[in-house]
Amino acid sequence: MEKKTITLITLILISIIYVENKAEVSYYPMSKSKKIMWAPESLFVGADLVSNGNNIEVSLISTLPVSPLGALYVIIPAKSDSSIYLFNNKDSHATVANLGPIDAGNMLIFKYKIIDSAECFSPIKGNIYYSGQNRKGIDTFISDNVNGMFNYRWSIAGQVDSNTVEMGFEIVPTHVFSDIVVTIKGVKLKR
Repeated sequence: MEKKTITLITLILISIIYVENKAEVSYYPMSKSKKIMWAPESLFVGADLVSNGNNIEVSLISTLPVSPLGALYVIIPAKSDSSIYLFNNKDSHATVANLGPIDAGNMLIFKYKIIDSAECFSPIKGNIYYSGQNRKGIDTFISDNVNGMFNYRWSIAGQVDSNTVEMGFEIVPTHVFSDIVVTIKGVKLKR
């Protein structure tokens, strides 16, 4: 009887841990006006990006002109100290950053850091927003601001084709996700 009780308690604990660690990926419904702006058919908040093993190329495709100055970085958790600067939201929309090949299955996390908030109505200078899950107590990288539509998650992403993802960040809760929009080749969404 004692062994059955311990087994049952163990199963309950494993179930609780699994539920708490589950992915927090949310479908982001697109209105007709948003579909004009985005190439993917579906967008998701909290989706992780993983390498296909191909060359990784990040292209700046649009920014919101009135956004405060912000810089985009990529972090590859499999590589120590890998916060790599890509570009800022005031760069030309033709800007491309080539990261070279990254082993298949390695996760990529994008970081959008506000450098100057003089153009913005709220004091967000220095705030950092990360792509992906942003689960407190679980994930390594957590966005600074919790007041968004999706808690700490301030980016959306959608699969354009088998090798390309489109991603956008939002820094104030307007839920347009257009402060900086990029395409990332050589990756896929992990939902």
